[in-house]
Amino acid sequence: MRSRFSRFETVLLTVTVVVGRTRLTFKRLSELKPGVVLPLDRAVGTPFELTAAGRRLGEVEPVASDTGIALKLVARPEKEKANDEPTR
Repeated sequence: MRSRFSRFETVLLTVTVVVGRTRLTFKRLSELKPGVVLPLDRAVGTPFELTAAGRRLGEVEPVASDTGIALKLVARPEKEKANDEPTR
């Protein structure tokens, strides 16, 4: 049986990894120079956020790969996990 999503299997999506967020005034943003450190809303060692099409897909950690840097999925949103469980 074909999945209801099978027609989308070859659609390419841009996946974004969010390291963290901060808020700056326009003035501060316009004055940024190399070497400036921007504090983010995450602690060092906290997984990054994985998104696509504005939707949160899970949390990832950077890992080394044969071709450079890669991402390891470490968590998915709770709602998504519940949808993966088989129905009875």
